Amino acid sequence: MGISIIARHTLAQKYFLKYKSAKREGSIAIHKWMNDSGGSNEVTIGKSNHCVVQMNWDESDNIAPMQVKLYIDPKRRVPMLKVVEGGMIYDGRDGRRDEFYQLRHNVKFKIGNTDFQYIEK
Repeated sequence: MGISIIARHTLAQKYFLKYKSAKREGSIAIHKWMNDSGGSNEVTIGKSNHCVVQMNWDESDNIAPMQVKLYIDPKRRVPMLKVVEGGMIYDGRDGRRDEFYQLRHNVKFKIGNTDFQYIEK
């Protein structure tokens, strides 16, 4: 029992999101919000102050109040990205509303003038 808890905890401690724009750059430990074992299981990104990542540094007009959601798929236990509103670029392709993408290490997406990179450590 103790081994499975430790393995699960280690797995949950590895999701990060790097971001870079003309005004700001940094890294966010998104594993704090992405959890498939209960509680909250999503990281929302957009302009709204209700989002986990509020993009108040990006002055682009095409950022929705909630643009995307990142979460752990509870059945497959893999990190996913759901496009809530169009206008996002995922790995070089236009992300359309209600599309889902599996997040993989080093995948990049863009919202407004901000580049994001998903990292697993």
